[in-house]
Amino acid sequence: MARRVERVVLGHEVGLNGFTTVEQADTLCDALSPAAAGRLLEVGCGHGWPGFHVAQRLACDLVGCDIPLDALRDARANIGARRRRGHAWFVAADGRALPFASGYFDAAVHADTFC
Repeated sequence: MARRVERVVLGHEVGLNGFTTVEQADTLCDALSPAAAGRLLEVGCGHGWPGFHVAQRLACDLVGCDIPLDALRDARANIGARRRRGHAWFVAADGRALPFASGYFDAAVHADTFC
């Protein structure tokens, strides 16, 4: 039902799970490109949108982190349903204390995230 509403109201079906629109995600892409050509971090990835969109547009690897395990499970399932270049990993982590070395990512995004 949610996908149908998205298609009727917004004119597309990308699996929105927050308030970020496709146009706003495209703005993120424009601001990052080509800086994120390697590895992109999405903090507070939820079910994977808009990280999927940005990583697809920039043809980079995606690492999504969030706290709710059910959202991370959904993100893993959603990535399997999308054809995209690059790899994607999802990690249970708090955006305030990330388990990655400094400089590990080429770019980071967050949307609809309260930190």
